[in-house]
Amino acid sequence: MVDRSGITSKPAAGAILPAAVLIVVYIVVLLIPLLLGLYQELPRRDTAQEISGSLLLIGFMALYLQFILSGRFKWISVRFGIDLIIRIHQIMARVLAVLLLVHPFLVVAPWEGVSNAVKRGVVLFMSPSINTGIVAWFLLLVLVLLAIFHDRLHIRYEAWRLSHGIGTMVMAALATQHAVTLGRHSDTMFITLWSILLALSILTLLHIYILKPLSKRAHPYHVASNNRVGEGLWHITIAPDSPEQMDFAPGQFFWLNLGHSPFSINEHPFSIASSRAALPEISFLIKESGDFTSRTGEIPPGTKAYLDGPHGNSTLDGRSGASIAFITGGVGIAPALSILRQLHADAEQRPIRLVHGVEREGELVFVDELNEMQKSLDFGAYLVVNEPLPDWSGLHGILNEQMLNQCLRTNGCDDWLYFVWGPEVMMKSVTRTLRGWGVPRHQIVTEHFTL
Repeated sequence: MVDRSGITSKPAAGAILPAAVLIVVYIVVLLIPLLLGLYQELPRRDTAQEISGSLLLIGFMALYLQFILSGRFKWISVRFGIDLIIRIHQIMARVLAVLLLVHPFLVVAPWEGVSNAVKRGVVLFMSPSINTGIVAWFLLLVLVLLAIFHDRLHIRYEAWRLSHGIGTMVMAALATQHAVTLGRHSDTMFITLWSILLALSILTLLHIYILKPLSKRAHPYHVASNNRVGEGLWHITIAPDSPEQMDFAPGQFFWLNLGHSPFSINEHPFSIASSRAALPEISFLIKESGDFTSRTGEIPPGTKAYLDGPHGNSTLDGRSGASIAFITGGVGIAPALSILRQLHADAEQRPIRLVHGVEREGELVFVDELNEMQKSLDFGAYLVVNEPLPDWSGLHGILNEQMLNQCLRTNGCDDWLYFVWGPEVMMKSVTRTLRGWGVPRHQIVTEHFTL
């Protein structure tokens, strides 16, 4: 047994809540400025101005909520799943852009004739009093476009992340100054509201860039081993430098910083591949994918490491099922390994199945360990290679409905708990297959980080 008396944080805690709960709360919060606006009982304006004012109020609240959604607060992520939070953040960024970008056009909308609209627009945009609003408007447009297209523009993630954080804060400050100095929603009540939200947004950034790094610096790790376990796949194990270290729930992930200052933005999310039984050491399975991960094999033992987390709720905690199935593709096997290793250590009695797909046989990892698990657990591992060599005797193809039916359908269906991890296209396809089998949505656990 491992002595965990020095571990500083607990694994995922609190009930896993439906996504609808977060969405309802989010919408209610968005409507707060509108309700305050109704409380003012101001004289009604023309339709365009009323629409513009309402959209602006919702847009401002959405702007400040973006900071909360990007704050990596574990008390939110372990209950709703950080993938849901990230997706809401991405969707609302687009909605926010529409709400705020159409605002100046609605102000000068040609409800009273085109010529009057043009005159009003010229007077409005030539006024020095709205300079901060104009700069904020253009900055918002640039931030949203870069957020959507930075991958296609081949901008390094670290550079984009830093510019996005600084740019969003500057834009929010300019937009707040614009809001509290112009318009009829610039009275004491709204000035107080926007000022409090701006302060909370600044505190969120301080939490990410100052408080979290200070916490990480107080609990450093180092690379204990770095082993190549497959084609472009590395199994990195880190160990603590001090007695008090992190705990986690199998299936979660950490933001991992290897070889940089704890204040560096050179950190990336990786699923944990080890079990809690292996603590205080924590392992990750990292695939070379062309970015900084292409240098993973060059990281020597002894390299300083820092952790932010754990995050995510794709765990067994709070979930039940007659049996457990893992359907994984490529490096998506990492969180499955974490849970499988824990189930093995706990001598789990329920039936367990793993269907794992890769492109080439050389990408299969820990096959011997999986075979050992089958000796002591009710466990079956189905390894599927899409482009096998002539001497491959196992399953070959992709994880389509036919393959999943061959591996799993005869073993159970709607009373199983399914974990699905891998490439986005594969996860969506597998989810459709499972739903087609009649599996309830709450029995399918996935993590989607892109729209």
